[in-house]
Amino acid sequence: MAAFFGAAAVIHTPCSVIYLAPTLAFKVKKPVDLGYLDFRSPAARLAACRAEITLNAFLAPGVYRRLIALPSPLRGAPSDAPSDDRSLEAAQSVAIEMRRLPASGMLDAILAAGPLDEPRRQAIVDRLSAFHAACPDGPSVAAHGSPDAVAREVLTNLDECLRYAEPAPAGSLPPALLATLRARAAARLEALRPLLARRVEQRRIREGHGDLHAGNICFDPTAATHDNPTGLIAYDRIEFRPDFRCKDVAAELACLAYSCDAAGHPQLADDLCRRYAQRTADTDLVLLQPLYRAHYAAVRAKVHAARAAQPDAPADERAAQRSAARADLCIATAYGLPPALIITSGLPGSGKSVVGRAIARALRADIHQADRIRKSLIGCAPTDRPGPDAYTPDATRRTYAAVAAACAASLAAGRACIADATFPTRESRAALLLEAARVNAPAIIVHCHADDAETRRRLAARTARNTDPSDADWQVYLHAKAAYYPPADDEGRVLHAADADPADTAARVIARLAAGA
Repeated sequence: MAAFFGAAAVIHTPCSVIYLAPTLAFKVKKPVDLGYLDFRSPAARLAACRAEITLNAFLAPGVYRRLIALPSPLRGAPSDAPSDDRSLEAAQSVAIEMRRLPASGMLDAILAAGPLDEPRRQAIVDRLSAFHAACPDGPSVAAHGSPDAVAREVLTNLDECLRYAEPAPAGSLPPALLATLRARAAARLEALRPLLARRVEQRRIREGHGDLHAGNICFDPTAATHDNPTGLIAYDRIEFRPDFRCKDVAAELACLAYSCDAAGHPQLADDLCRRYAQRTADTDLVLLQPLYRAHYAAVRAKVHAARAAQPDAPADERAAQRSAARADLCIATAYGLPPALIITSGLPGSGKSVVGRAIARALRADIHQADRIRKSLIGCAPTDRPGPDAYTPDATRRTYAAVAAACAASLAAGRACIADATFPTRESRAALLLEAARVNAPAIIVHCHADDAETRRRLAARTARNTDPSDADWQVYLHAKAAYYPPADDEGRVLHAADADPADTAARVIARLAAGA
């Protein structure tokens, strides 16, 4: 089928296949029943495709072009495929023809490269506030924002996640996290019932987008207009379930904010919510963020887990989707946890920085990396190679003291933090634990380790890339190994991570923090 569309790439989601040609994209619904949608019949798929074109006209003008009936067997070219009503209704499968959007303009790609600039931040708020103001808000819409309706949606989604819980075949989601998340969601929903009822009275429930995450937002210069100078397009508005579109505007913002959190930009997430709340005089929006962000993180976890469980997914994609599912469930569970200190301790090349980043995304945590701090103390850039003078015992003491001070500042400000360094002795780790004890913050030591062969491979690859702040090579590793004392269980809560998927280690950390919360 890819050849029929002239596609250079193919993207699978749980319910669709997207074929990417040079200037066009073609979206085909899969004949699947996922519980929350049923596309098994041609009529259901055709109705969903028609609705998708209509619903996306406001936020994605000119992107959704037409429907085409797919001949069986496929022959000719998409331009030859019929698009009249009779042909569409007779076809076993149809495709939505779309204008292909620039990959470099996708918000998730932008966030992977760095922070979002001021004009685009404001454009998101301006575009969404105008969209929501124009969205229907009558009684049939408002009913979906009632306390009972919100509770039903949130808890039903978590119940649906159970089909992807371990140890079921192709299971991706840790059952302990699901249980913790459901219990916390039920408690939050009960506590928020008066506020949820007030939101209905204030007409904050709108028939909006329904899936407004960073992967569904694009800045396309060719779409720029006087009213939309950044060319902001939001696409993939949910078409298969009207109730999924009928949301509190706080939920729509939470969906976007969660995806910013997941991309490692928690300050952007909070900034967008603050700007939107100011723009719309919505003083209660922030109070609903923990509930709704956790909900959308769990929704995305379910979507990733569903794709990982599909038999047509290649092994490498299944592994990636499983890891993404666990990462999103960690984020969902972490909302509402108290600020914590996580110490990633280990020898060079043990994976502690990679693990630290995975944990930081879940906890929305600051990362204080000794390698970067060491360079900053002597006025060097992170990838400068200053030589042995930067690694004297006195320089190392100053570095570790600065890491401890940075962690103390994060905890005092109410933010979780990751202390990323070798921390070779009990004393070096105890200094960090003391900072957590001073503010009564939970602390976990994550001991990262790998065998010599894997470590040597990682160090060689890192040296070749020359983009990492660490200066450690194989000889440095051997020297450090001789003086390293691994964390012992009597030092506090210690978690040992040996060559595990970082998402798995993050899940274990979140589970321990949640158990003690």
